[in-house]
Amino acid sequence: MHARTTALTALAALTLSLGPSGTGRTAERPGDLVSSAPTVFRPLPHQPTATRAWHIEYRSTTAKGAPNTVSGTVIVPADGRTRPRPLVTYAVGTVGLADSCAPSAGFPRGTTVEAGLIQLLTMRGWAVAVTDYEGLGTPGDHTYTVGPAEGRAVLDAARAAQRLPGAGLSAATPVGIMGYSQGGQAAGWAAELHAGYAPELRVKGTAAGGVPADLLAVAAHHHGSTGAGAVLMSAIGQNAAFPELRLDTYLN
Repeated sequence: MHARTTALTALAALTLSLGPSGTGRTAERPGDLVSSAPTVFRPLPHQPTATRAWHIEYRSTTAKGAPNTVSGTVIVPADGRTRPRPLVTYAVGTVGLADSCAPSAGFPRGTTVEAGLIQLLTMRGWAVAVTDYEGLGTPGDHTYTVGPAEGRAVLDAARAAQRLPGAGLSAATPVGIMGYSQGGQAAGWAAELHAGYAPELRVKGTAAGGVPADLLAVAAHHHGSTGAGAVLMSAIGQNAAFPELRLDTYLN
């Protein structure tokens, strides 16, 4: 019994020392992988693609600078390419606040709205990293429209893709940043944060569209319309990042 207990203790210690990826260290740096597992990328229900995909969880940083864990997906064309390929870290537009709305949740079912655009990137032979953002696919509320959290999640998704075994990417991989709507905000923040937060990434360009830069102007535009739901979502997102706002005290 003593020998069995000692063996189990040693095995547990070894597991902890190796970390989730078996690399000999735990995930501590932004972009380090916490876990990875094969998944499927489908632009539409039942539509196959010539790609390999992984669902990942990786380290990132909150708006306040604290470490957190974010989920996402890495998609690589299964085209037999051996030379280096570019990587696009892609930020999706507004999808919702529930974990079931996360891009990674919809890819296997073919229900992620922007999957068709992502497929166009993979058809060019480019790898794509798609963040779920903070709190969308992981515990906690989604920090919707909180630019610093979104931008860091986008940059760290690229780091995680480069560190993913089997993806064929490396620190020398050229990186592009892309997003529209909420994704445009996230892409813009990623571009601004790049030099100070992830200077080692070889970012070659950013495409950001439909950027909600002035949130007060966006709120005024949506006042009294169905878009007011997005304003409430934004308030929830800001409260998730900055709980001292105490959103509940403003509601009835």
